[in-house]
Amino acid sequence: MNMKTAFIVGGLFFLTVSCFGFTGQTRKVYDGPTLPSEQVSHFEFHGNGFARVVLYKIDGKTCADASQRTNILYTDYKGSFAVDVLPGSHTFEFVGLIKQKPVKCYQIAFDLAANEKYEYQENDDVYQVIQASNKAIVTTEEKAVPFFAEPADGEPHGTLIQTKESRADKTFSVLRVDGLPGQVVPKIGGYNYFAGLGNYAIKLTPGTHTVEYIFVIGSYYSVNVSSQTITIEDGQQYQFVVDNIAEVKKDGASPIISVTSIN
Repeated sequence: MNMKTAFIVGGLFFLTVSCFGFTGQTRKVYDGPTLPSEQVSHFEFHGNGFARVVLYKIDGKTCADASQRTNILYTDYKGSFAVDVLPGSHTFEFVGLIKQKPVKCYQIAFDLAANEKYEYQENDDVYQVIQASNKAIVTTEEKAVPFFAEPADGEPHGTLIQTKESRADKTFSVLRVDGLPGQVVPKIGGYNYFAGLGNYAIKLTPGTHTVEYIFVIGSYYSVNVSSQTITIEDGQQYQFVVDNIAEVKKDGASPIISVTSIN
């Protein structure tokens, strides 16, 4: 998909919900055909124009709702979200309580009943799940998600880099390393931490790692979060490479992306 909507990265918040998000519709977060409301559970949050809290993952998966123009976030441009899931226990990962310093990343897990609506509500920075039918507070299990930590100085590592020169025709923003958020705060919208944004040099221990990222290649923009497994060797430097960049920029072909040693 070649998206023409303005999308700024490198110092600005690439995931800013003022640019992208669902358009007021409920996102379907289960496989198969759309089920009647009696067979699903509904979970929502009403924003006030600012993304006080951003829903990033459900059950360990980023948004993949093909009916919307972008699948980067479950949260919309008003800071709201609305999702339908199958009944049962689910885990929701949030980032960005905007009033708190430092910004935190956390998960909540709770059981959702069929034909029931739940609302995530905030009062003086305290968030609770409320069951719509009886207005009762739902018991949830909250778990902090730790930040990604680079190897200490002097420890073996390779480095995933992005420079001003490499960003001339493509930009990759790293959201997670091994499922963990980084601690890079954008200049605008300080409610989501990146592992790599703009120019970066992310140190990684030797071995296998999984990186989650979004990108811009010419006028071709990410419409979802990509994930790739990479192997790091000590002393090596690596960059994201688009193997078919000419076709992507000319014809909007789907990019073939790899992470390659540049030593």
